[in-house]
Amino acid sequence: MKRQKEKQEFTTGYLREKDKKEFLDLIGLCFGGKGEGESEYFRWKYERFPELRPENTVAVKKNDLLVGAITLWPMKIKIGPAHTLYILVAGGAATHPHFRKKGIWWRYMEEASLSSRRMGACLKFGYVTSATTTYRARVARGIRELFTQHYFVKILNYPNFFRAAVKSQESKKMEKIGERLRKIDENILIIPHDGNPFSMRIKGGNIEILEKAVENPTVTIKGDIRKLIYATSIVQVLKHLITREIKLRVSLKKIKSVYDTFRALRSVM
Repeated sequence: MKRQKEKQEFTTGYLREKDKKEFLDLIGLCFGGKGEGESEYFRWKYERFPELRPENTVAVKKNDLLVGAITLWPMKIKIGPAHTLYILVAGGAATHPHFRKKGIWWRYMEEASLSSRRMGACLKFGYVTSATTTYRARVARGIRELFTQHYFVKILNYPNFFRAAVKSQESKKMEKIGERLRKIDENILIIPHDGNPFSMRIKGGNIEILEKAVENPTVTIKGDIRKLIYATSIVQVLKHLITREIKLRVSLKKIKSVYDTFRALRSVM
């Protein structure tokens, strides 16, 4: 006998004082209990923020259980020397994992639009990348692309950059790539064209960043390391190798191992 799919009946409203504990628990669940989900940070951000009230947080519930929330932060932007515009900036979205991909995001946006209209807003802006489902959904609902945002990033400290990238994945423990990483045993020497040499040690599923050059590295990578970091496919990496923007020193018998290492690292970054 087929199990009948549970009907999802959501209600949309605003956070109430009695919901704060449940709201903190939801944020802790979604953000791993650190940063956004830390109680002291929560109080600083959600209770002491100037002009922020519980009704600034859109709350989505199912059977009186809080399953999602997003906050509309009151801010000001200055236009020219004499004009100030009051705006609401949506952020801190937290949706319970069991209720994702069920249209809750659009409940956030619809309620945010109503709140903004009540304040006299005439435009709605959103920042998403063009490759996402959210982007396509917004276009389908009449939101049009106004301009393309370009981002410029300069890496100042490569070891710290790699260390932060690895640390950001610790709570997830990299389930999908853990087995692949456990099979890798490499001492990688990285020599950026615009930074000091450093090393990456991968063994037993662990990645260690060392701010010094290891002796007898199994792999040496030299050149514009940013090209390796930003590459989205092995084809792009090969292009950078051919153009000599990235130089790779490794024995032929380890080429397959280097390829597996690249795939694993791309999953981490």
